[in-house]
Amino acid sequence: MQRFIIEQGEADLTSHSGLALVGMALRKNTDLAKVVQRKIPHRNRPVITPCQ
Repeated sequence: MQRFIIEQGEADLTSHSGLALVGMALRKNTDLAKVVQRKIPHRNRPVITPCQ
């Protein structure tokens, strides 16, 4: 498993943006989605559409 180093920086991140970054890193560097799909094979993926 890949290790992540989280350090304090100059940028101000909200909890939402931090969560998005963590989710993106998990999706890119782990097989978590495949593990969940095997455990819960019929889960529905939510449809997210941009606000206008």
